Amino acid sequence: MGLKVLKAFLTVCKTGNITKAAEEIYLSQPALSRQIQDLEEELGCKLLNRHTRSLSLTESGYLFQLRAQEILELSARAKRELSQQGELGGTIVLGVVESSVMEYLSRKIKKFREKYSRIKFHIHSATGDELRKKIDADKLDLAVLIEPVEVAKYKSVPLDIKERWGVVVREDSVEQERLAFSKKEAASLELILPSRDIVIEEICEWLGVSEKDLKIVALHNLLSNATAMVQNGLGSSLCIEGSFTNRGCPGLRFVPIEPEMTSGHVLIRKKNKSLPKIAEHFWEFLEEEIRKDHEVEA
Repeated sequence: MGLKVLKAFLTVCKTGNITKAAEEIYLSQPALSRQIQDLEEELGCKLLNRHTRSLSLTESGYLFQLRAQEILELSARAKRELSQQGELGGTIVLGVVESSVMEYLSRKIKKFREKYSRIKFHIHSATGDELRKKIDADKLDLAVLIEPVEVAKYKSVPLDIKERWGVVVREDSVEQERLAFSKKEAASLELILPSRDIVIEEICEWLGVSEKDLKIVALHNLLSNATAMVQNGLGSSLCIEGSFTNRGCPGLRFVPIEPEMTSGHVLIRKKNKSLPKIAEHFWEFLEEEIRKDHEVEA
């Protein structure tokens, strides 16, 4: 059983059709059917239920699909780590939340690559929740998140960039004329908030209220959903400025909260887990850069 066979099986799982899968991986339909049959014989179990026009996975098929995905991911990681032996090179897989932090990271990555020119970066942008899942599943080397983070699970390095919180309102609303919201005024609005409990707790602490005192219309894990609700008059959204400005939301305006509420960014990795050599170098490089930045500020 080779990696090509595993890839072929996963393509069949994705398409649900032998003919479509064969076209996608440039094999003939009979050749792919033979590969799947040989795989079933080798494993000693049936992986697919064959219907007239479609396929479905058996219980064994579902289990093997999971294991095949894990094997291919481990193979890709091993290949990447082996390529990093000797002269420092390879790819660092870095997750980044949507905010203004990428400007800061770009400067640091440029400086790092001046020393290690053979290192590439694969930047994966997603929500904080998605990045945590990928870190937990070893699909990312490192990730940059917005505070707070779970200190019991992750080792972290604070980055020297903060984002201020504010209220996203419609440009045709009365609130858009404001230069700022007070904490009391923000707490009185019908709100669309991030769904993470730890973030809601921090927002309540900032605003000086309990969660039951807030008029929460909806919770979200993706700002685009929150802004769509604001555009349709369902309420106002609390978010960091960089997430809003990066999206460029027509018809909406970001109004800051005063006194200023801010959240920092942190670079995280899994606790008690070794990193690929190049990712470890980047981690140490950022720690040193932050120390130097602090010395300059002092």
